[in-house]
Amino acid sequence: MLAFKDNWNDPLIPQTWTFGCLTLLIDADETHQKQQDMNLTDNQSRRLNPTDRILFGRLVTKRLERHIGDRLPARVTRVLHKTIALVGPLVTCSECQYPRSVTIMGANGKYGLCLGEYANEKHKEKHVNKGVSKT
Repeated sequence: MLAFKDNWNDPLIPQTWTFGCLTLLIDADETHQKQQDMNLTDNQSRRLNPTDRILFGRLVTKRLERHIGDRLPARVTRVLHKTIALVGPLVTCSECQYPRSVTIMGANGKYGLCLGEYANEKHKEKHVNKGVSKT
């Protein structure tokens, strides 16, 4: 990596840097610097050219800022024929009144499937009431 230090960013060659690659390079540079500070390595150079490090840091920051407000949808697949029992403590869902595992509860004490959006009430009942009983 040290031999490639000044060649990571060549303005003459158009490049597309992935977020993972940028963070990997920055992390490697930070780790190497920490090893130098603790005298674990004799090599007194950086993994990244200082200007590249600044550029890569700005690119990572810009990418994070751009996506800071994005919602991350949670997709939990549940295969009923493979489900033996609910895991963990149970609480009663405030909407469907079935005992549900706290691991799949959403806001206001509602079960994850009860919070979902459905085409109609019949479709919702089909999914929410499948494979459960109130005892």
